[in-house]
Amino acid sequence: MKKIIGVLTAVFAAALMAVSVQAAEYSVGASSVDGQNQATVPVSITPDSGGENVSGYIIQIKYDPTKVEPVTKGTDSLNNVIYAEADPGFGEDADAVFVSGVIENTAYNQNTLIVAWASAKPVPVQEKTNMAEVTFQADDNATGSVDLAVTVVQATKDGETVEQNVQAANGEIDIASFLRGDANGNGEVELSDANMIIQSLIGKAQIEPENMDKADANGKDGIELSDANLVIQSLIGKATIPN
Repeated sequence: MKKIIGVLTAVFAAALMAVSVQAAEYSVGASSVDGQNQATVPVSITPDSGGENVSGYIIQIKYDPTKVEPVTKGTDSLNNVIYAEADPGFGEDADAVFVSGVIENTAYNQNTLIVAWASAKPVPVQEKTNMAEVTFQADDNATGSVDLAVTVVQATKDGETVEQNVQAANGEIDIASFLRGDANGNGEVELSDANMIIQSLIGKAQIEPENMDKADANGKDGIELSDANLVIQSLIGKATIPN
């Protein structure tokens, strides 16, 4: 991992000089676990009022490994494990390098995920934009929420290192929020959830995207009339909704 950081730092060392800009914000979003006990969070940038021509970044994301771990996405050409994915819409025409890796610190229950990107061609950003995403797997026994503490190690704008006025915003994973059968997302499984499922199947209502996995009450990859039936059966004690 140290070699990876060294390579990317060398890329940024080619910057001409430090520049002072208004505050651009690098952030990790908030998310809730789904039916597979996973949560995908975006890594984003919100530019200053004049926009941002992003040509590189190194971001640290600290997390509690006893509660969540990033899901591996395979290995790169150097056989390094990949823990994050670049957003396909960010810099798709840029000649870029994207690297991710984990530094373990189990003694303090605080591992660090490194997400880094560098490009020869700056990517213009005028509004909040997702640059990458990370999927975390929550431990089956974990409860509550997990803070994702963000630090911007280095960032470049128009090929120049930005050393001032770069902000970082932390993210969070809500582990306790997933409740299968809760189609309307109010935190309880009720008759209204069965009604919501039926209404959605006949085109009379729309289930919110964040509740789609919850509406799949039987966990069989799809919302069907059987999901509404299972909700009702569970309410009268005739069946149990799986976790």
